[in-house]
Amino acid sequence: MKKTLLILTLVILFQWTGSAQKIYIQASGGYALGFLKDNISDVSLTTKVANDTLYDELYQNESHLFSFGTGGRLTLAVGMKINDYISVEVAGFYNPCKSLKTESSEYYTFPEEGFFFDYNEHYTYKGNEFGFIPAMKLSYPKGSIKPYTRLGIIFSFINLTTNYQGNYFTTHPMYYPTGNEHYTLVSQRNLSIGVSATLGFDLILSDRLIFFFEANGSFISYKPKKAEYTEYQLNGDDILDDLTVYERQVEYVKSFTSTDVIDEDSPRKELINSLPFSSIGLSAGIRFNLFK
Repeated sequence: MKKTLLILTLVILFQWTGSAQKIYIQASGGYALGFLKDNISDVSLTTKVANDTLYDELYQNESHLFSFGTGGRLTLAVGMKINDYISVEVAGFYNPCKSLKTESSEYYTFPEEGFFFDYNEHYTYKGNEFGFIPAMKLSYPKGSIKPYTRLGIIFSFINLTTNYQGNYFTTHPMYYPTGNEHYTLVSQRNLSIGVSATLGFDLILSDRLIFFFEANGSFISYKPKKAEYTEYQLNGDDILDDLTVYERQVEYVKSFTSTDVIDEDSPRKELINSLPFSSIGLSAGIRFNLFK
Protein backbone atom coordinates (compact mmCIF):
# COMPACT_ATOMS: atom_id res chain seq x y z
CA MET A 1 0.00 0.00 0.00
CA LYS A 2 2.82 2.40 0.89
CA LYS A 3 4.61 1.62 -2.39
CA THR A 4 1.44 2.31 -4.40
CA LEU A 5 0.87 5.62 -2.65
CA LEU A 6 4.49 6.62 -3.26
CA ILE A 7 4.31 5.87 -6.99
CA LEU A 8 0.96 7.65 -7.38
CA THR A 9 2.31 10.67 -5.53
CA LEU A 10 5.35 10.85 -7.82
CA VAL A 11 3.20 10.56 -10.94
CA ILE A 12 0.96 13.39 -9.74
CA LEU A 13 4.00 15.51 -8.86
CA PHE A 14 5.58 15.01 -12.28
CA GLN A 15 2.34 15.90 -14.02
CA TRP A 16 1.94 18.98 -11.82
CA THR A 17 5.40 20.20 -12.81
CA GLY A 18 4.54 19.87 -16.48
CA SER A 19 6.90 16.95 -17.17
CA ALA A 20 4.35 14.25 -17.93
CA GLN A 21 5.70 13.89 -21.48
CA LYS A 22 8.97 12.55 -20.01
CA ILE A 23 7.52 9.90 -17.71
CA TYR A 24 7.80 6.13 -18.16
CA ILE A 25 6.63 3.13 -16.15
CA GLN A 26 8.18 -0.31 -16.02
CA ALA A 27 7.75 -3.73 -14.41
CA SER A 28 10.27 -6.54 -14.01
CA GLY A 29 10.83 -9.88 -12.36
CA GLY A 30 13.90 -11.95 -11.67
CA TYR A 31 15.83 -14.16 -9.32
CA ALA A 32 18.78 -13.38 -7.07
CA LEU A 33 21.40 -15.46 -5.31
CA GLY A 34 22.71 -14.63 -1.86
CA PHE A 35 25.85 -12.50 -1.75
CA LEU A 36 28.18 -11.52 1.12
CA LYS A 37 26.90 -14.55 3.02
CA ASP A 38 27.37 -15.10 6.74
CA ASN A 39 27.12 -18.00 9.17
CA ILE A 40 23.47 -18.44 10.13
CA SER A 41 23.76 -21.46 12.37
CA ASP A 42 26.02 -24.28 13.49
CA VAL A 43 24.49 -27.71 13.16
CA SER A 44 25.71 -30.76 15.05
CA LEU A 45 25.01 -34.11 13.43
CA THR A 46 25.54 -37.04 15.77
CA THR A 47 26.08 -40.52 14.47
CA LYS A 48 23.53 -42.75 16.17
CA VAL A 49 25.69 -45.65 17.32
CA ALA A 50 25.89 -47.41 20.65
CA ASN A 51 28.81 -49.28 22.14
CA ASP A 52 29.99 -50.43 25.54
CA THR A 53 31.41 -47.11 26.68
CA LEU A 54 29.74 -45.24 29.52
CA TYR A 55 28.97 -42.13 27.46
CA ASP A 56 29.10 -42.32 23.69
CA GLU A 57 28.81 -39.27 21.42
CA LEU A 58 30.25 -38.33 18.06
CA TYR A 59 29.81 -34.83 16.59
CA GLN A 60 30.21 -33.46 13.11
CA ASN A 61 29.88 -29.67 13.10
CA GLU A 62 29.09 -27.60 10.03
CA SER A 63 28.24 -23.94 9.51
CA HIS A 64 25.65 -22.66 7.05
CA LEU A 65 26.70 -19.71 4.88
CA PHE A 66 23.52 -18.02 3.74
CA SER A 67 22.00 -14.71 2.71
CA PHE A 68 18.28 -14.13 2.96
CA GLY A 69 18.45 -12.00 -0.18
CA THR A 70 18.22 -15.26 -2.10
CA GLY A 71 14.91 -15.62 -3.94
CA GLY A 72 12.59 -14.07 -6.49
CA ARG A 73 12.09 -10.33 -6.82
CA LEU A 74 9.24 -8.33 -8.32
CA THR A 75 9.68 -4.63 -9.12
CA LEU A 76 7.38 -1.84 -10.29
CA ALA A 77 8.93 1.53 -11.08
CA VAL A 78 8.13 4.99 -12.38
CA GLY A 79 10.80 7.19 -13.92
CA MET A 80 11.39 10.49 -15.64
CA LYS A 81 13.92 11.35 -18.33
CA ILE A 82 15.97 14.43 -17.56
CA ASN A 83 17.67 14.26 -20.94
CA ASP A 84 18.81 11.56 -23.39
CA TYR A 85 21.50 10.39 -20.97
CA ILE A 86 20.07 10.82 -17.46
CA SER A 87 16.86 9.57 -15.84
CA VAL A 88 15.62 9.39 -12.27
CA GLU A 89 13.50 6.49 -10.98
CA VAL A 90 11.66 5.29 -7.92
CA ALA A 91 11.04 1.54 -7.78
CA GLY A 92 8.95 -0.45 -5.35
CA PHE A 93 10.02 -4.06 -4.82
CA TYR A 94 9.02 -7.24 -3.03
CA ASN A 95 11.25 -10.21 -2.18
CA PRO A 96 9.67 -13.16 -0.31
CA CYS A 97 13.16 -14.63 0.26
CA LYS A 98 14.16 -18.28 0.17
CA SER A 99 13.92 -20.10 3.50
CA LEU A 100 16.84 -21.81 5.22
CA LYS A 101 16.28 -25.18 6.89
CA THR A 102 18.71 -26.76 9.34
CA GLU A 103 18.50 -29.78 11.58
CA SER A 104 20.48 -31.44 14.33
CA SER A 105 20.36 -34.89 15.83
CA GLU A 106 22.02 -36.02 19.04
CA TYR A 107 22.11 -39.48 20.54
CA TYR A 108 23.50 -40.42 23.95
CA THR A 109 23.65 -43.97 25.24
CA PHE A 110 24.35 -45.19 28.78
CA PRO A 111 24.84 -48.97 28.43
CA GLU A 112 25.54 -49.65 32.10
CA GLU A 113 22.31 -47.92 33.19
CA GLY A 114 20.40 -49.32 30.22
CA PHE A 115 18.90 -46.11 28.79
CA PHE A 116 19.48 -43.58 26.00
CA PHE A 117 18.51 -40.04 24.90
CA ASP A 118 17.67 -39.27 21.28
CA TYR A 119 17.22 -35.55 20.35
CA ASN A 120 16.06 -34.25 16.97
CA GLU A 121 15.70 -30.53 16.17
CA HIS A 122 14.53 -28.73 13.02
CA TYR A 123 14.82 -24.99 12.34
CA THR A 124 13.32 -23.04 9.44
CA TYR A 125 14.39 -19.40 8.96
CA LYS A 126 12.26 -17.30 6.60
CA GLY A 127 13.04 -13.71 5.64
CA ASN A 128 10.68 -11.22 4.03
CA GLU A 129 11.38 -7.76 2.63
CA PHE A 130 9.73 -5.01 0.65
CA GLY A 131 10.58 -1.38 0.08
CA PHE A 132 11.54 1.24 -2.48
CA ILE A 133 14.67 2.36 -4.31
CA PRO A 134 15.19 5.94 -5.54
CA ALA A 135 17.90 5.82 -8.21
CA MET A 136 19.71 7.64 -10.98
CA LYS A 137 20.10 5.98 -14.36
CA LEU A 138 22.76 6.76 -16.98
CA SER A 139 22.03 5.55 -20.54
CA TYR A 140 23.76 5.50 -23.88
CA PRO A 141 21.01 6.75 -26.24
CA LYS A 142 22.27 5.60 -29.63
CA GLY A 143 21.36 2.39 -31.46
CA SER A 144 18.53 -0.10 -31.04
CA ILE A 145 20.31 -1.79 -28.11
CA LYS A 146 21.11 0.80 -25.45
CA PRO A 147 23.29 -0.07 -22.44
CA TYR A 148 22.71 1.64 -19.11
CA THR A 149 23.77 1.66 -15.48
CA ARG A 150 21.75 2.54 -12.39
CA LEU A 151 22.76 3.39 -8.84
CA GLY A 152 20.25 3.70 -6.02
CA ILE A 153 19.61 3.68 -2.29
CA ILE A 154 17.58 0.77 -0.87
CA PHE A 155 14.99 1.50 1.81
CA SER A 156 13.83 -1.96 2.83
CA PHE A 157 11.39 -3.11 5.52
CA ILE A 158 12.63 -6.51 6.71
CA ASN A 159 11.65 -9.14 9.24
CA LEU A 160 12.58 -12.74 9.98
CA THR A 161 10.49 -15.68 11.19
CA THR A 162 12.03 -18.70 12.94
CA ASN A 163 10.09 -21.95 13.21
CA TYR A 164 11.39 -24.64 15.56
CA GLN A 165 10.33 -28.26 16.02
CA GLY A 166 12.11 -30.43 18.58
CA ASN A 167 11.47 -34.03 19.61
CA TYR A 168 13.13 -36.40 22.03
CA PHE A 169 12.90 -40.09 22.80
CA THR A 170 14.32 -41.77 25.88
CA THR A 171 14.21 -44.88 28.03
CA HIS A 172 15.31 -42.95 31.12
CA PRO A 173 12.95 -43.86 33.99
CA MET A 174 12.69 -40.23 35.20
CA TYR A 175 11.48 -38.83 31.84
CA TYR A 176 8.45 -39.31 29.65
CA PRO A 177 9.35 -41.71 26.80
CA THR A 178 8.64 -38.97 24.22
CA GLY A 179 8.42 -35.19 24.25
CA ASN A 180 8.09 -32.40 21.70
CA GLU A 181 8.35 -28.63 21.48
CA HIS A 182 7.25 -26.25 18.73
CA TYR A 183 7.46 -22.46 18.51
CA THR A 184 7.36 -19.57 16.04
CA LEU A 185 9.53 -16.53 16.78
CA VAL A 186 8.84 -13.41 14.68
CA SER A 187 11.23 -10.46 14.65
CA GLN A 188 9.96 -6.90 14.44
CA ARG A 189 9.92 -5.40 10.93
CA ASN A 190 12.59 -2.67 10.74
CA LEU A 191 13.74 -0.20 8.11
CA SER A 192 17.17 -1.14 6.73
CA ILE A 193 19.17 0.97 4.28
CA GLY A 194 21.53 -0.34 1.62
CA VAL A 195 22.88 0.25 -1.89
CA SER A 196 21.67 -1.06 -5.26
CA ALA A 197 23.81 -1.20 -8.43
CA THR A 198 22.65 -2.32 -11.89
CA LEU A 199 24.06 -2.92 -15.38
CA GLY A 200 21.65 -3.58 -18.22
CA PHE A 201 20.55 -2.86 -21.74
CA ASP A 202 17.36 -1.71 -23.47
CA LEU A 203 16.02 -3.43 -26.57
CA ILE A 204 13.80 -0.97 -28.46
CA LEU A 205 10.59 -2.61 -29.68
CA SER A 206 8.78 0.61 -30.62
CA ASP A 207 8.75 4.30 -29.74
CA ARG A 208 6.93 3.55 -26.51
CA LEU A 209 7.64 -0.10 -25.73
CA ILE A 210 11.07 -1.27 -24.57
CA PHE A 211 12.25 -4.65 -23.35
CA PHE A 212 15.15 -4.59 -20.90
CA PHE A 213 17.48 -7.12 -19.31
CA GLU A 214 19.75 -6.38 -16.36
CA ALA A 215 22.15 -7.73 -13.76
CA ASN A 216 21.75 -6.16 -10.36
CA GLY A 217 23.32 -6.26 -6.93
CA SER A 218 21.74 -5.38 -3.59
CA PHE A 219 23.98 -4.76 -0.60
CA ILE A 220 22.03 -4.65 2.64
CA SER A 221 21.82 -6.26 6.09
CA TYR A 222 19.19 -6.48 8.81
CA LYS A 223 19.53 -5.97 12.57
CA PRO A 224 16.39 -7.00 14.45
CA LYS A 225 15.47 -4.86 17.44
CA LYS A 226 12.71 -6.94 18.99
CA ALA A 227 11.14 -10.38 18.56
CA GLU A 228 8.17 -12.21 20.03
CA TYR A 229 6.84 -15.75 20.11
CA THR A 230 3.55 -15.94 18.23
CA GLU A 231 3.13 -19.68 18.81
CA TYR A 232 4.48 -21.98 21.52
CA GLN A 233 3.48 -25.59 22.11
CA LEU A 234 4.93 -28.07 24.57
CA ASN A 235 3.98 -31.75 24.29
CA GLY A 236 0.96 -30.74 22.21
CA ASP A 237 -0.33 -28.12 24.67
CA ASP A 238 -0.57 -24.43 23.75
CA ILE A 239 1.33 -22.58 26.49
CA LEU A 240 1.76 -19.18 24.78
CA ASP A 241 -0.66 -17.43 27.15
CA ASP A 242 1.15 -18.93 30.14
CA LEU A 243 4.48 -17.33 29.22
CA THR A 244 5.62 -14.20 31.02
CA VAL A 245 6.77 -11.13 29.09
CA TYR A 246 10.35 -12.16 29.85
CA GLU A 247 9.77 -15.59 28.32
CA ARG A 248 7.70 -14.40 25.34
CA GLN A 249 9.57 -11.30 24.12
CA VAL A 250 13.18 -10.55 23.16
CA GLU A 251 14.97 -7.21 22.96
CA TYR A 252 18.23 -7.18 20.99
CA VAL A 253 20.90 -4.85 22.35
CA LYS A 254 24.60 -4.14 21.79
CA SER A 255 25.51 -5.08 25.36
CA PHE A 256 23.85 -5.96 28.66
CA THR A 257 24.77 -7.05 32.16
CA SER A 258 23.47 -10.40 33.36
CA THR A 259 22.04 -10.55 36.88
CA ASP A 260 20.34 -13.16 39.02
CA VAL A 261 17.26 -10.94 39.30
CA ILE A 262 14.81 -11.46 36.43
CA ASP A 263 12.06 -8.96 35.69
CA GLU A 264 9.22 -11.15 34.44
CA ASP A 265 7.36 -8.08 33.13
CA SER A 266 10.17 -6.98 30.79
CA PRO A 267 11.58 -8.60 27.63
CA ARG A 268 14.75 -10.60 28.06
CA LYS A 269 17.87 -9.12 26.47
CA GLU A 270 20.04 -10.81 23.87
CA LEU A 271 22.98 -9.53 21.83
CA ILE A 272 22.02 -7.97 18.50
CA ASN A 273 23.03 -9.86 15.38
CA SER A 274 23.41 -8.56 11.82
CA LEU A 275 21.74 -10.83 9.25
CA PRO A 276 22.75 -10.71 5.56
CA PHE A 277 20.16 -9.85 2.90
CA SER A 278 22.60 -8.97 0.09
CA SER A 279 22.21 -10.57 -3.33
CA ILE A 280 23.24 -10.54 -6.98
CA GLY A 281 20.78 -11.54 -9.67
CA LEU A 282 19.27 -11.23 -13.12
CA SER A 283 15.93 -9.75 -14.13
CA ALA A 284 13.98 -8.79 -17.22
CA GLY A 285 11.04 -6.52 -17.84
CA ILE A 286 9.00 -4.17 -19.99
CA ARG A 287 9.11 -0.36 -20.02
CA PHE A 288 6.35 1.82 -21.43
CA ASN A 289 7.01 5.43 -22.34
CA LEU A 290 4.18 7.89 -21.82
CA PHE A 291 5.83 9.98 -24.51
CA LYS A 292 7.05 9.42 -28.05
